[in-house]
Amino acid sequence: MGTCRANSLMRTVRSNKHSPRLRCLLVWAHSLTLILVFTVVQNHYRKHTSTNVTSVWKSRLDFNSTPTRVAPARVAIVKACLGESFKYISEASLNNARNYANYHAYTFLELNESTYPATVFLTPPAWVKIAYLHELLGRRVPYEWLVWFDCDTLVMRQDFPVELALQEMRVSEHHHLVFTEDDPNNREMAPFNSGVFFVRNSDWARKELGHVLRLASKTAIRNHGLWEQEALRVLYVENKFMEQEHFLIAAARWKFNAFDRLNEETNETTVWHRTACRTQPSCDDKFNHKAKSINNSFEYATY
Repeated sequence: MGTCRANSLMRTVRSNKHSPRLRCLLVWAHSLTLILVFTVVQNHYRKHTSTNVTSVWKSRLDFNSTPTRVAPARVAIVKACLGESFKYISEASLNNARNYANYHAYTFLELNESTYPATVFLTPPAWVKIAYLHELLGRRVPYEWLVWFDCDTLVMRQDFPVELALQEMRVSEHHHLVFTEDDPNNREMAPFNSGVFFVRNSDWARKELGHVLRLASKTAIRNHGLWEQEALRVLYVENKFMEQEHFLIAAARWKFNAFDRLNEETNETTVWHRTACRTQPSCDDKFNHKAKSINNSFEYATY
């Protein structure tokens, strides 16, 4: 349409040789038409080209970037490697948890005698984690969730966020302590395992951990082979403080707390747990080899 108008205008200009003013007006109109046509074409090109380029760029970013967060949360990863039984795996274990926290921009909190001096007074050592978590909640720390990992655990899938784990386990606003099931052969004694668990930063969770600590005054519970886990079980069974509503016991142990002795590890396992095997050299070698393998494969995957 623009071309036809331009040709028409030029013919008119040629046919009016004796009207200079008209010729100038028509030349100006012709130039304006060309500018308008050029602007429309340029805008059309930019619109469609930029959309395609942005789409390609986004796909490349998604391929190489960190996983998309699901309902982003403020998270602290908490871990301790106390005592001689963990001496030969502590470095690998702590680095594994620290790397995981750093990758997702979580806070990493190492429980040791420096960060929590009361550690030396708490025996058996298994009770320390409850005392430390209770203190953190009492300080009103700025995290929505505290995630506890025992020293003999490793995060296998470093790019799997805590938020997605909570979603897959169907954690609701009513759940304040989240566990996975324990060994099915030991279900009556231990319905859940506290080697890996999630603590919501809430008044209810803080009070509940206080109840757990008070049960340590009973010798039978304090020195029980499952220590703090036994105290949690007693509270859950008695249900005096609505534990059965506020505890979540997830069935997906193979994914979020896979027991090595039950050979539960799969390609989708996020956390691997070397249960009931602490001092044997072969177990330590296996743990350190697995930690190194995780680190190497993850570094390769992020390039």
